[in-house]
Amino acid sequence: MIVAMPSLGRAWALGQAALLDAELFGEDAWSRDEICYEFDAPDRVYLADVVLASDVLGQGSDGVADTGPAFARPTEPMAMRGYAGMWCAEGTAQILTVDVARNHQRQGVGRTLLRALLDEARRRGTHRVSLQVRVGNSAALGLYCGFGFTTARVLRNYYGKRDGDAYELTLGLGPNPVGFASGAVGRNKTDKTNRINNTNKTNDMASNAPAIPAEGRTDDE
Repeated sequence: MIVAMPSLGRAWALGQAALLDAELFGEDAWSRDEICYEFDAPDRVYLADVVLASDVLGQGSDGVADTGPAFARPTEPMAMRGYAGMWCAEGTAQILTVDVARNHQRQGVGRTLLRALLDEARRRGTHRVSLQVRVGNSAALGLYCGFGFTTARVLRNYYGKRDGDAYELTLGLGPNPVGFASGAVGRNKTDKTNRINNTNKTNDMASNAPAIPAEGRTDDE
């Protein structure tokens, strides 16, 4: 079930997100403090795919909850299969992360999370969504392009010598949902060095964009 992060118990949500990050990214994972910062930052939207006790017992079914502001609080969350977040304000949005646990990848979790983010962006009147993704990340590119994202430009050495170039992808939002792609995707990782106390980094988006630009690194193994 897709639910808003604030509808989950804070300590549980932070703990699950931190465990998921550590599993996917090792030493490059967001710390608990960084995750806490993201959850509390203005104009952020974070959604989670959670397993409920009733699902485990066969008494419920998975689905996407209302993506409006009033999410029902799920009872007895058991595990987090993935989570995703974006910055969204004044008609533009930037996808910040799409994390999917390794044992739930290739099952449509990333696709469902991304669709829920785009639905929420649409509900808020967003007309343009952007993200960055590593050039060689074929699974992530397949997912995003399946939703209608197109390449706006190539960002040379965006991730430095280790990970290389990135594509900046953009999507103009219309009234109807678009496309889908198989597989699940990990995250668009934010630069840890500029994450909490960034005062000098300039963002290419509008002046009210988040201080920390998304770094489209995804986990797709």
